[in-house]
Amino acid sequence: MNTKWILLSLLTILTCVSASAQVTALRVGHLIDPETGTVADNQVILVEAGKFTAIGPAVSIPAGAHVVDLRNAFVSPGLVDAHDHLALTYKMEPEHNSYYLTSVMDSTAIRAIQAVSNGISLLASGFTIERDLGNNGNYADTALRVAIEQGYIPGPTIINSGIIIGGFGGQFWPVPERENLIYSEYLNADTNDEIVKAIRRNILFGAKVIKICVDCKPYGYTVDEMKLLLPKRQRAA
Repeated sequence: MNTKWILLSLLTILTCVSASAQVTALRVGHLIDPETGTVADNQVILVEAGKFTAIGPAVSIPAGAHVVDLRNAFVSPGLVDAHDHLALTYKMEPEHNSYYLTSVMDSTAIRAIQAVSNGISLLASGFTIERDLGNNGNYADTALRVAIEQGYIPGPTIINSGIIIGGFGGQFWPVPERENLIYSEYLNADTNDEIVKAIRRNILFGAKVIKICVDCKPYGYTVDEMKLLLPKRQRAA
């Protein structure tokens, strides 16, 4: 592999070196600035106590600093995954990549373990923020976020939604005698009171953002119902 095309994430690097109090100096060959769409060559980045303290072409490297040579690499800020489901893993065995079977056959516990693996893979690929939008069993997304925040496992910053809120049945079309299979993929919420209760439930169990399925069924949410998810000061807008 031609090393000049290696793309590294600044925040991934930061995660790797933040455990040490020693100053780390990154010699970067090509530093990408997504805001301006430009690339600055031959940059030096200093990291100390888990934070970037200096970036530029003429930054002086302190004596005794740990130097990482990235002069043949392209380095960028961390990437953001705006929509994912880390505790939902499609597999050929045993469910033939069927989401509906996965939700029935995999317990929340095994899905949480899968989420750990998926989160580590995401971080290693340069994604440092991940918005997790449901389909995670019984709040495995909250467990993943808390485990990362408390330092038990590596992973990206998680912004999780808890269980998806939708009209009765969510994206499932269950037969009556199996309607209990809807939970824990969806919270049934058809009336204003049910919608508000579902929102409060997700917040109580650790959601940082709320996800609704507007048109899961032919009887989708109205604009007024969707406004129930907004803070009171925004509902009149």
